[in-house]
Amino acid sequence: MKKLVAVLLAVILCCTAFAAFADDITLKVWDGQDDQELLKELCEAYAAAHPENNYTFQYGVVGTADASARYLEDPAAAADVFV
Repeated sequence: MKKLVAVLLAVILCCTAFAAFADDITLKVWDGQDDQELLKELCEAYAAAHPENNYTFQYGVVGTADASARYLEDPAAAADVFV
């Protein structure tokens, strides 16, 4: 679980590095059904730790095994962050 948390936060950090000058940032994040509560907690904690931007998170239920295949189907509509 700690590995999942570290990877998720690293990916969010990379995504927001490109939006360093933006005030409003929307990120689409995917994870499995069992981890939705943890995902929301992590995203909200990240937003609280970085008050210089306004974050909006769009949560999706896509399991780890299916995320890469779903991404390849339509990268433009896929999540910005997924496990």
